[in-house]
Amino acid sequence: MTRTLGLELLESVLSSYPSVFTKHPEFAQLLKDQVCPLIIKLFAPNHKQMQITSQHPSSSTHAALDSISSQMPCSPERIYFPISMRLLRVVVILITLYYNLLVTECEIFLALLVKFLESDKLGWQRAIAVEVLHKIVVLPELLIWFCENYDARPGATKAINSIVSGLATHVQLSFLRPSVSENIAKDEEQFEPNIQSGSQPGFQYRGVWIPLCQNITSKKSLLLDSLEKHDAFNLPNGYSLSLTYYCICSCCQSVFEAIESLHSRKEKEDVARELYQSTYTNLFVAISLFLDASIDESVTEQLLKCFVTMTLLSCRLGHTAGRDAAYFALCKAALPPNYLMRIASASGSLSPISGSLISVNPHFEKDSLTGSKVEKVENESVSNQPCQIIAVSTICPTPSLPLNFYSGTVVLTAKNVQVARILISSAEANGQDLGDCWHLVLASMQHLVWILGMTPSMQGGFRSDG
Repeated sequence: MTRTLGLELLESVLSSYPSVFTKHPEFAQLLKDQVCPLIIKLFAPNHKQMQITSQHPSSSTHAALDSISSQMPCSPERIYFPISMRLLRVVVILITLYYNLLVTECEIFLALLVKFLESDKLGWQRAIAVEVLHKIVVLPELLIWFCENYDARPGATKAINSIVSGLATHVQLSFLRPSVSENIAKDEEQFEPNIQSGSQPGFQYRGVWIPLCQNITSKKSLLLDSLEKHDAFNLPNGYSLSLTYYCICSCCQSVFEAIESLHSRKEKEDVARELYQSTYTNLFVAISLFLDASIDESVTEQLLKCFVTMTLLSCRLGHTAGRDAAYFALCKAALPPNYLMRIASASGSLSPISGSLISVNPHFEKDSLTGSKVEKVENESVSNQPCQIIAVSTICPTPSLPLNFYSGTVVLTAKNVQVARILISSAEANGQDLGDCWHLVLASMQHLVWILGMTPSMQGGFRSDG
């Protein structure tokens, strides 16, 4: 029997008869002692010098897994697509159907998936890992279970945090891929040429247009469902980034549903708070990068809905750091590129929270691939973007700002105004919970009104001088 046939038979049994393993302890033990170690061992050629360890205190198969780790080769063999794809199909089933039986094993499988997202992996490896993660993050109850058993448990792996962090880093990698020379040779064989279509939504970064592939769902996957393929085929250009975009949006919705479910049952408030704590920072990193590069109004609208969802959760949970980070990101996106960052860092007068939020996450400060500032990512993502210019003005006069700040002009686009509308409506809806954030929101609106050239009217509204 070939490995591919054996894995297909194993997948068929596991997907068709979950009750056999959950009702009969001897079969559950077989799953832990034989099936999972075999799956992990077959992954070995894909990971150089990988150590299989578990930080979970209830690990019951630690010795068996350590034994497998010692058998792993130090140099990777040729990565065989049919085997990897079928292994990941089995992993999806084990995680989604048998997680209650496989606490330690699920922790290891999730670590394997995150490793597939690393920059030294092939393009199809990163894409297929996101396909698997997409099937996982759309399940709110699974996120709750992960949080209970990993993130919220002292001494255990922060599994959800690792997943979302891996996705956020993958977004950066996808945007930076054209400039990372060591990845070009790997990826160019697996992605179709980039041909821009005027009617297709997408993202633009460094003058390079990346299309957004439509109709991507967690139920249908290009790579995971390629059982008849013997090698990884050419993926549509933008597929991996598009997949990550949908995965991030789905994750925001699942986190919302999970926390709402816990809140409605009036239980496990500590788990709900930990779930938000484990996800919000890296979700904001990914959403902000997508938002900076978005050149489609509907895509921008969807990303803003993600911000609104996470903002609402932060207010309901009383999570001050999450609330502050969300509104800082919205205020930043409502103003011209780097406008808020320059004002906040130069004067420090926008808000008592602005200083800490500039460095809310290492992803905003330093890119692990190139060592460049993500401020540069924002600059280059918006340069040469096709956009409707709404206003051209100078920086709003602000106390303590150096005189050289007023020498240039700033440009406000339709996307900035679109974000500003969402910012205003969100602040209005959550006003009683904003606290110190009101200072940041109102100051940002003051700068926006200045750039638009609007002045108060006698009727209580605003009029434009232009």
